[in-house]
Amino acid sequence: MAMAEQEKIGTTRVAAVILAIVLGVSLVGFAVGIRPAAGPAGTPEARAAAAADNEVVASRPYRSLREVGRFGAGERVTSDLTRLRGKIPGLTDKVQRSEEATSAALAARGKTRAYDGAPPTIPHPIDHSSTGAACLSCHATGVQIEGKTAPVMSHQLLASCTQCHVSTAPDLRGGVVAVANSFVGIGSSGPGKRAWPGAPPRVPHDINMRGECSSCHGVTGKPGLRTTHPERGNCTQCHVASGGALPWN
Repeated sequence: MAMAEQEKIGTTRVAAVILAIVLGVSLVGFAVGIRPAAGPAGTPEARAAAAADNEVVASRPYRSLREVGRFGAGERVTSDLTRLRGKIPGLTDKVQRSEEATSAALAARGKTRAYDGAPPTIPHPIDHSSTGAACLSCHATGVQIEGKTAPVMSHQLLASCTQCHVSTAPDLRGGVVAVANSFVGIGSSGPGKRAWPGAPPRVPHDINMRGECSSCHGVTGKPGLRTTHPERGNCTQCHVASGGALPWN
């Protein structure tokens, strides 16, 4: 009986030693895994330089992922609308108005339309197999991506966006862009007239499919077209729509 007990005690001690070794190795591995990368190799600049030289890119410790967010090829990619709207001017930000800024905004606006009042073209590649939900992800509330602003949609929700808005860039599958033509459309009607100096200007264009004035005149609009009071929502209370603003009306 004594021999059996001694063997049992010996087996227990061996198991304890093995367990201690396993726990020790696990703790060492955990400590190494959360240790910050040595030197500047983990910085975005160092990773970009290493990638350009086809070198191995240093990894980040798991502990830092929550602090720095995404990394690698998707480091600049985000679906957080709060971040994408972060650089859009606020409702109370001061607006600088000038004739030069207005002329530049109208010229830029005209480049995306065949004529004044036409649906604007899409200046970026799109996937024609996508639904209108893809367009709404940016144009429902307006966002800013890579310094370019996606304005708020100027009309009510319509699902088939590409029925009216044609892309001027190759689609994501390498489609062909429409061939240019010599069509010359009618230009902008210019600023709205005022009944007297200081009076609210009249709306110089047709408002059909342009019911959301903030699309051009709100915080996501071009600087030369932004209103000085974007916080006011009922625009036609002061700005009267001009009857027959366009030649075909």
